[in-house]
Amino acid sequence: MEETRFFVDLGIVLAAAVLGGIFAHLARQPLIVGYILGGILVNPFTPGPAVSDIHAFEFFAEFGVVLLMFSMVPSSPFATCWTPEKSRCSVLRSGSPSSRR
Repeated sequence: MEETRFFVDLGIVLAAAVLGGIFAHLARQPLIVGYILGGILVNPFTPGPAVSDIHAFEFFAEFGVVLLMFSMVPSSPFATCWTPEKSRCSVLRSGSPSSRR
């Protein structure tokens, strides 16, 4: 029965994230604001529909942070350093500018 409750909790968290994302989009706010509000609404310490197991809620929160970090990497300025065409990052690849003479 505990495995079934895990999937019910997962469904509650995903539904809260989708609804929070829709709300943030309609309010012209970043999606992360909607995701955070959705997480606040379904945590075990607030009234209303909630995740029953605190450890499962912590797992979902940590997994969401990992997914958020992976989604932020392609938009970071350091992501351009991996392409050899970008000369502005040549200092990071070869050392100081004076060592290239």
